[in-house]
Amino acid sequence: MSHAFDLDFDSGPITASLSGVRGRSDALFTDVGNRLTACAGVLNGIGGAFEALPRSFESEEFGESCERLNAVGTRAGEIARTFADERSTVGGLLKVVAEANQPVADLVRAAKLLGIVALNAQVVAQETAGHEAGLDVFTDDIVVLSDTAADRITAFSQLYRRLHDAVRQVSERQLVFEARHAPALTKLTAEISRNVGALEEHRDRASSGSAETTALSRSIAQGVARAVVSLQIGDSTHQRIDHICEALARVGNGADEVGPAARVTVLQLQAAQLADLAASFDTDRAELDKALAQLAQSAQTMRDQGQGTYGQGDREESILTRLATEMRAATAVLREYGAERRKLDRLASMVQQTVNDLLGHVDAIARIENNMRLLSLNATAKCAQMGLQANGFDVIAQQLRTLTGDIVECARAAMAGLDQAVELAARFGETSAAADAGQIAELEEQASGSIALLEGVDVQLREALGLLGRDGPRAAEMINAAAGVFGASQDLIVAANTARAEIEEMLADASDVAGPDESGELLLGQIFASYTMEAERRVHRETFGDPVPLQAAA
Repeated sequence: MSHAFDLDFDSGPITASLSGVRGRSDALFTDVGNRLTACAGVLNGIGGAFEALPRSFESEEFGESCERLNAVGTRAGEIARTFADERSTVGGLLKVVAEANQPVADLVRAAKLLGIVALNAQVVAQETAGHEAGLDVFTDDIVVLSDTAADRITAFSQLYRRLHDAVRQVSERQLVFEARHAPALTKLTAEISRNVGALEEHRDRASSGSAETTALSRSIAQGVARAVVSLQIGDSTHQRIDHICEALARVGNGADEVGPAARVTVLQLQAAQLADLAASFDTDRAELDKALAQLAQSAQTMRDQGQGTYGQGDREESILTRLATEMRAATAVLREYGAERRKLDRLASMVQQTVNDLLGHVDAIARIENNMRLLSLNATAKCAQMGLQANGFDVIAQQLRTLTGDIVECARAAMAGLDQAVELAARFGETSAAADAGQIAELEEQASGSIALLEGVDVQLREALGLLGRDGPRAAEMINAAAGVFGASQDLIVAANTARAEIEEMLADASDVAGPDESGELLLGQIFASYTMEAERRVHRETFGDPVPLQAAA
């Protein structure tokens, strides 16, 4: 029986089968390793991008930008609230200026009538007997005073018209500006406040999520490490198959110097090694499956966490983008408001200057009235000397005195409301600080810097979300593909078990062969010395105990 076994055993088919599956296993593990390396790079890239985001949100510059944006929003709100006050002030100013329209019109009519009466005085003086007595002196002075009063009243009227037109134009422009911008500015103020608050919540979530991001990156690194460690089974399996094939070749056909006992001993050992190889490979494959599952979970967690904290990326407009758009709109309104508000300041100065100039004309008219009154009194005295023939001229002199008095009253009536206009115009100074060109320019500069920083963070965020949206599914596909490729590793287990079964079938025919002899002990020692892994030594010891030292065996 032992002789038949000695002649019939051929290790070639078994070693060829094992060598073939070893080659396929090497290619399989190389493929899986390449896929995992690429996948790990993708996941680490995503993790690194999201790990950097909390630092951007938590930076001192980002906090200062939020404060500056809040300041712009607050100033926009203050300005929106001043619209009603300024509209009321301008409306009141237009009202009091318009109320002077009738007194000014009366003043102009009185001036025209004064001119007519002055001409009548000349005509009457020429017709009155005793013209040579000196009435022409009075008429010349009357004409001069009348012309002077007319010039003053014309200047007064023109100044008033310019003032009225300026106030009316500003009032109309302000109404248009308020109708166009007040609702938008009020809405912008609320939106800025809301979005800055949301941005700060974003920052808080990023801060609280930084620990999760770090843990996730660590989880990815651990998953990669587990996968890499598990991939070492490819190399260990390759070496174990090589050692089994070498051992089988020692006792196959052509190895006549090996006796039946030594041959049986080696075959028993290789059957045990094949059984352990299949079991170990199956266990290690389960570990690799676990590592792949962990990587897949990390990829999904990363995607969920990124989208949960920062949004969907290109699928929605980010808070940063909305806030930047709102800030541009707000600063544009502030800039335009500043220009409009400076017109109010210029109007206030114009009102003050115009009223001062009008007062100067009123004073001059009052002096003219005084001179005209004195002149008419002298004319009346002269007419009394001349008797009844000068009654006509005396009547005209009295008319002149009355008209110049009326002119003064009209001028003063016009100025009564215009004095109040100065008080109203002074109120513009109370809100001028809100429209100070320097402050608005500074706010605009600060807002521009904040917008630039927000846009930089937004680009970083969108790149991270884009990376997540693009590479997250790709990483999952890589993991699934690696797991699919690795599923083909069942062939190695089948081949190992088949080889073991064939060897055990042959060993069934050698049941009467005695245990290891001296040549078998020597061969076992040589085989033990060729091992490179502790698993092989463990199986050897469990099967035949510790080997005899080679020198002793020799």
